[in-house]
Amino acid sequence: DVALGIPFSDLKTLAADPNVTIHAIPTTRIYHLGMNLKKKPFDDVRVRQALSLALDRPGLVAGLELGMGQAAEQLLPANFDEGVVRWRQVDFYGVAASTEAGPDPVGAKHLLAQAGHAAGFKTTLATTDRFKDVAKLVVRQLKDVGIEATLIADADKADLRLGDWPSLTGELSMLFKALAFRHDPKNGLGVDNWGGYANPALE
Repeated sequence: DVALGIPFSDLKTLAADPNVTIHAIPTTRIYHLGMNLKKKPFDDVRVRQALSLALDRPGLVAGLELGMGQAAEQLLPANFDEGVVRWRQVDFYGVAASTEAGPDPVGAKHLLAQAGHAAGFKTTLATTDRFKDVAKLVVRQLKDVGIEATLIADADKADLRLGDWPSLTGELSMLFKALAFRHDPKNGLGVDNWGGYANPALE
C-alpha cells in the first residue's frame, strides 16, 4: 500500500512502525496565506507587507513540520528549475521575494503604524484541520505585532485563508493561472484567486 500527502504531525508515529517505510522527496507544494484584498485593511500594501514581516517562516518549518520542508520566499516553490527563477522575483501581494523579509516584528509594527493601525486590528483566519497547528502558530506570530486573528471555519467569511497549493503537473503555469491571474472562470483563470489579486505585469 502507498499513501501520499501524510500530515507531518503523523510522521513520528509512522516512523516508529517497523512495517512502514517513509520516503521524503521534494515537491511543488507550498503553504499559502491568502489575503482578501477587496476588504480593508488588506487593500493597503503596507498592511500586507506587515503580515509578511510578522511571520517566522523558518520557525514554522522547524517547529511544526519537523524540519521536513523549506521556508518559502514567494508563491513559487524553491525546487522549480532555474529556468523560472525570474518569475520568482514578481511581487505577490506587494511583498518582495525574499526570506530575509521576516521575521521583523519591529518593521511590521512600523508599517502598521504608517497605515493607521498603530494599535493593531482584528481579523479572521480560515483553514482546515490539516493546517490547524500551523494556523495556531501563525495566529500567535501575528498577535506579537498587534494583529488579533481569530480562527473560523467559514472560509467565505474570512479575511485570511491558510492552505496549500501544489503544481500537480510540475508546470509553472498551473500555479499562476489558478492563484495569481484575475478571477475569470469563463476562461479558466484565477479560479482560486478569491482575494482579488491582480498584476497586469504578471498576466
